[in-house]
Amino acid sequence: MIYKNGDYEVQDNEKTPGKRRKVTFFRVMVVLLLVFGCVFAIYRFHLRSKLNAKIEAIRAAGHPVTWAELDKWYSIPVDAENAAYTITDAFSCYVKSQDDKLLPLPGRVGLPPRTEPLSEETRVVVVQFITDNKETLELLHVGSAIEHCRYPVDYTAGIETPAPHFQETREAAMLLEIEGILHAENNEPDLAAKSATAALGIARSLSKEPTQISQLVRGACQRYTVSSLVRIINRTEFTGEQLAGLSRTLIEAEGIDGMTRALVGERCVMLTILKMSPTEMSRVLSLLAGLKQSSNFVSKLGAMKLALNKFAGLSDRSLIILLDLFEDYIEASRLPVDDRREIIGKIDVRCREAAKRDSLLARLYIGNLSGIGERNLICIAQLRAARAALAIQRYRLANDRLPDTLDDLVPDYLDAVPIDPFDGEQLRYKRLEVGFVVYSIGEDKDDDGGKERYPAGQKKRQPHECDITFIVER
Repeated sequence: MIYKNGDYEVQDNEKTPGKRRKVTFFRVMVVLLLVFGCVFAIYRFHLRSKLNAKIEAIRAAGHPVTWAELDKWYSIPVDAENAAYTITDAFSCYVKSQDDKLLPLPGRVGLPPRTEPLSEETRVVVVQFITDNKETLELLHVGSAIEHCRYPVDYTAGIETPAPHFQETREAAMLLEIEGILHAENNEPDLAAKSATAALGIARSLSKEPTQISQLVRGACQRYTVSSLVRIINRTEFTGEQLAGLSRTLIEAEGIDGMTRALVGERCVMLTILKMSPTEMSRVLSLLAGLKQSSNFVSKLGAMKLALNKFAGLSDRSLIILLDLFEDYIEASRLPVDDRREIIGKIDVRCREAAKRDSLLARLYIGNLSGIGERNLICIAQLRAARAALAIQRYRLANDRLPDTLDDLVPDYLDAVPIDPFDGEQLRYKRLEVGFVVYSIGEDKDDDGGKERYPAGQKKRQPHECDITFIVER
């Protein structure tokens, strides 16, 4: 004890038990934080190294990982004639119809049944539309026959790269389809066949484009061409040679598969988006999800969440999962169509499972991935049904009767009976009271007996209520 001014104080060189516990706790926390920091740093380094290795592997395979590389990857031979110039020139003189609702687009409500002529009112509108676009059609026929095409798209502009040619190619295919329908109404089968061939050529002009939307537009052009071909065949009589020429065109259209290019391009787009700042990424992901512009508070909240995901390594982990899925899809897309169905189905299941347990970022892209294969199979089923129907018509011309089965068409009219891409079985064929139907069971994988999606005079059916059909009623 030390006395001081009549009082005393205790001098104790040892700390009290309470202070000792606090010091011990503090030291333990520091050690734990250091250990956690080291583990987290190793974890982040491992993720980033794994991600960088995957990105370098993509580059090594000759595929793009930046916008600049994507722009360079979308190319045609240096000295090749470019169909895009002719098709673009065609649209510089395109004249829209003043009565668009009366134009006979396949699948449109109000179009008369496939065996009946156009109404006089519709015919007048069609004739005027075709007359106004005579120069456009001449250029489209020339452009559609050119092998190579590279539209003037600058992908270095990023996610909001303008692509006006999407609408132009749709309208070009539509114009050629209407021209073909008019030729059929005038009983000009040779000219109708040339219109259908040109429309498929316009669809082919998009085949080298490295984005999913490009291939969706190409598929839409093919789909509407096949629909118009149904009406054309029901309205005019083709020769065997004309039918054989159309069959070759359909085989060529099926052989041009843009699925791999679409997947490679979408993977590149995903990689570039994930390198953006959280604020910019939040805005872009909202656009991709089709959301309207969010409030400032919601946007900041989304950006904050993305920033936390990036810091925690969740974005890297999601990206690794997505790159693995992309790689599996790309490998499957290189297989023959009839060998890829089961494999893509299994990958789709993995996509959906990953979407349930991963972040919003992953779910957005997995939503885009899952279903690409199915949409591709729909186009293939339509082209195959059309080709089988043309073979049946050729058989009927030669034998003055319908075949009993599709096997009767082999080998004179088909090398083999086309396979339904949805179940691996032969396409279905059924005689009708007048004519016949060839069909695929479609994406629901149920045989609905050849029910068509757009029955004449009835409300259109949903995919689960119908098949993918080609019907000839003559």
